[in-house]
Amino acid sequence: MMLLHATLSKFRLPLLIMQWTGNLLLLLFAFLWLQIPDSHTWQFAFSVVSAFLLAFAFCGLQVFTFARLRATTPSSALWIRLVSFAALFLIWLFVARWIASAGDHLWLYAADWNSKLSPAHRITWSPGRIESFLHWCLMVAQLILAGILIPAAIELGAAGLRRSTFAVITHPWRRPFYWLVVILSGVCGVLITSALVSWTPGHSAGAQTFSVLARLLIAWIADIFLWMVVLTIAAAAMDGPLSIASEVTTAA
Repeated sequence: MMLLHATLSKFRLPLLIMQWTGNLLLLLFAFLWLQIPDSHTWQFAFSVVSAFLLAFAFCGLQVFTFARLRATTPSSALWIRLVSFAALFLIWLFVARWIASAGDHLWLYAADWNSKLSPAHRITWSPGRIESFLHWCLMVAQLILAGILIPAAIELGAAGLRRSTFAVITHPWRRPFYWLVVILSGVCGVLITSALVSWTPGHSAGAQTFSVLARLLIAWIADIFLWMVVLTIAAAAMDGPLSIASEVTTAA
C-alpha cells in the first residue's frame, strides 16, 4: 500500500499534459518529416538533420520526464543521459521486434499442436484459439522486456551512471505490484486501442472522418496515461522503502 500511496503522490498532471502534447507534436512533425523529398542533396541533408532533431526532442522529452519523477541530482552530463536513454530505447525496439517476429509462423505451431491433442480437446483448443493464446504470450513477453528496461531508462536518463545505479534499478523488479501494473497497463492499452480502432459508428464520409479522429485521440490519451502510470510507479519503487515511507508520511 505504501508503494501505491507513493505513486499517487508522485503523479503530476503537468507531466501528463506535457507527455500528451509533446509526443503528439513529435508524431505530427514525424509525419511531416516523411513528406520531405530526397531527390536533391540538400533535401537529403535536411531530412537527416530533421531526423536527428526529432530523435533529440523525443529523448529530451523522456529524460526531462524521468528527471522530474526521480527528483535526484544528476551525476552525468545531459548528453550522456540522452545517449543512455536512446541506447536503451533501441535495445527495446530491436528485441521487441525480434519477439514479435516469432508471431509470423504461430499458425504452423498452432495447427501442429492441435493435431496432437485428443479429439475431445481439439474443438476446445482449436488452431485459432491456440494461435491467439500464443500471440498473447508474445505480448506479455514484450511487456516483461519493457518492465525490465523502464527502471534502467529512468535512472540512466534522470541521474546517469553511478555506483548505486544497478541497486536502484532492481527495486521495481522485486515489487509484484509493479509487474502487475506493467502487464495490466500494457494489456489495457492494447485492448482499448484495438477496440477503438475497430469501432465504426458512422456511415457517411464526415461521420467516418470524425469517428477516426475521435477514436485516435481517445486511444492516444488512454495510452499516454497508462505510460505515465507505469513510469510513476517505477520511479516510486526506485526510491526504496525508506524514501517511500517518508514520502507517504509527508503526503499524509
